[in-house]
Amino acid sequence: MAEPKMVWYFAYGSNINESVFCGRRGIKPADKKRAILDGWRLIYNLRAFPFFEPAMANVEPIRDDCLMTEDHPKCVHGVAYKITEADFDYMYKTEGDGRLGGYRLHPVKLRSYEGEEIEAITLHIPYWLAPSKRDFAPSKRYRDLIVSGCEKEQLDATYTAWVAKHSFVDLEQFAKTYPGWFRFAKFYRLMLTPFATLLWWPTLLKFPHTPYTNRTMRRIIFFPFDICFLVGTRVAQRVADLCLMLCAPQEL
Repeated sequence: MAEPKMVWYFAYGSNINESVFCGRRGIKPADKKRAILDGWRLIYNLRAFPFFEPAMANVEPIRDDCLMTEDHPKCVHGVAYKITEADFDYMYKTEGDGRLGGYRLHPVKLRSYEGEEIEAITLHIPYWLAPSKRDFAPSKRYRDLIVSGCEKEQLDATYTAWVAKHSFVDLEQFAKTYPGWFRFAKFYRLMLTPFATLLWWPTLLKFPHTPYTNRTMRRIIFFPFDICFLVGTRVAQRVADLCLMLCAPQEL
């Protein structure tokens, strides 16, 4: 039997946490290395579920017009996993499979902590497609997963400290400080869940395995769902942002 084709995947968000990548997703990498993506930055500008998961991690090349603080790292630290093409395809499906408004595949050259150059693939949202150029606050749960992953993998201490001090939305504090708004947020999530499930369900279909470089047919099939999902989530997120502004999010 022929050996399965292997690819290097660069993780920088919650997938750097072994409990997520190996535990929740059930993927067993053949090898892994701590690695650095130079000339790129980590940013939370993938808008997700309003209130509860307001933003997810993304990476993008550093541009002259990027809004960055002085201490913002000029590189991204993460974990490069060596996995089978089938596992990569499965992982990408769970990350949206390249559907409209979601992650795209991008080849990158990494530098391992040992100085080795690694040709890998990562997920990112291109600058022109990103729903916002701002760096938003993720949920405390999501941020803690990344911080925990950085600590367990012993990534660069300065980088880990920067990730740890990033602002976040603390739902427990939100519920205590603004109980009325929190009840609204839970009701809002209850209304949005069936809508999101209805429009996102095709991603969960058991398609035959296809190479990660060829998903044209799936994108064509999903396109009508994507348009509805993208418009609906953008409207929902704007409503959530307005609510957070009204209840003084800077105090969270």
